[in-house]
Amino acid sequence: FIRLQVLLIRHREAKWLDMTAHWEKTMARRYRKVKLLCRKGIPSSVRARCWPLLCGGQVKMEENRGKYQELHEVPGDPQWVETITKDIHRQFPFHEMFLSPEGPGQQGLLQVLKAYTVYRPQEGYCQAQGPLGALLLMHMPPEQAFWCLVQICEHYLPSYYSPKMEALLLDSEVFVALLRRVCPKALKHLQKHGVGPLLYMPEWFLCLFARTLPFPTVLRVWDVFLSEGEWQQEREQNLKTNTGLHAVLVQLVPFISAGLFSTVLQGNSYVTGTGWLVQSGGGLKE
Repeated sequence: FIRLQVLLIRHREAKWLDMTAHWEKTMARRYRKVKLLCRKGIPSSVRARCWPLLCGGQVKMEENRGKYQELHEVPGDPQWVETITKDIHRQFPFHEMFLSPEGPGQQGLLQVLKAYTVYRPQEGYCQAQGPLGALLLMHMPPEQAFWCLVQICEHYLPSYYSPKMEALLLDSEVFVALLRRVCPKALKHLQKHGVGPLLYMPEWFLCLFARTLPFPTVLRVWDVFLSEGEWQQEREQNLKTNTGLHAVLVQLVPFISAGLFSTVLQGNSYVTGTGWLVQSGGGLKE
């Protein structure tokens, strides 16, 4: 049985290596096949190669050669640098890559997040970007992780990390509609207890489940999200067109129904199961 598993993994690895070697042709002619394989899960050995291609980070990096180094050399806004420095030790603190303040994990994350504040000074830094950057750095070098982060923030989750988080608020309504379609019993149970989407959804979506789900599950969710989750249409059409969010939600229904996403209400705020505080006004902090 184990030998068959190994052979299956090697077969899937070979498929991905062949597809990534001819990526543009693959996406043009065999996108449905790519989507199906992503839903089955990208083999761990090739995930670092696939994610930048799926999200467009690889193309973005090639189009902007030398840009990351320029951003890295800019000192950055001291306020943002100080905030990022205070936050980076909280990202996957038990992962060997992030154990030491001087280690490659924390230092790389500081570089990536600081570079983003220089690249997008009007947005600056949002705490929820920390887990995203950390997860990317587990799979790729800082420059590649930076451009993947740019793609996620600009093309997958536009306006999610703005001060007022308008897009997140709108997508909470989309989420409720999808939950009503996919698992109405779970929605009725949540509504019965007065648990609205803003009491649990910000951490899920802002961090792309990086601080909520078991790590192997997070990777599978990202496989699907990066292959299907880019917003191609206007937001008012999301309910009909955003199959990426729908696909992710379908995979999470068992977790929702089992009550594995816990929150503790505190007045007009709430603390999620992993310690994020979300105030009624929409702010997010720890």
